[in-house]
Amino acid sequence: LGKGERQKQILHELADLLLSKNPDKKLPIVLDADALNLLSEEENIREKYSSLAQNGIPVIVTPHLEEMRRISGFSRKSLQLTRMECIRDFCRKTGFILICKDSATVVACYDKERFVYYISGSAS
Repeated sequence: LGKGERQKQILHELADLLLSKNPDKKLPIVLDADALNLLSEEENIREKYSSLAQNGIPVIVTPHLEEMRRISGFSRKSLQLTRMECIRDFCRKTGFILICKDSATVVACYDKERFVYYISGSAS
């Protein structure tokens, strides 16, 4: 998705379509690149996709750390010092499945009331 009003409209329409055409809630949604920019810029889009996730439709977001800062609202310092706590809080709040890309990539989500994560790579 590129930037602009048309892309915002497309994301809204896609969410509505997935709600109506995905009754068994098995079709996942993956948001990356400019879709992440729109999540960080447009609260109503972030809320709509969070609602989808909290209603059982898998919504996967794939930010690198700077995108994570923008979509989550956490500071760089918080993400550096308490990354896993920030990731846990973000997943619990949004319902998203997170693939946070860095030298050590973290895949995380909330499974009902449990925080589940996997770390790949190394921080060195």
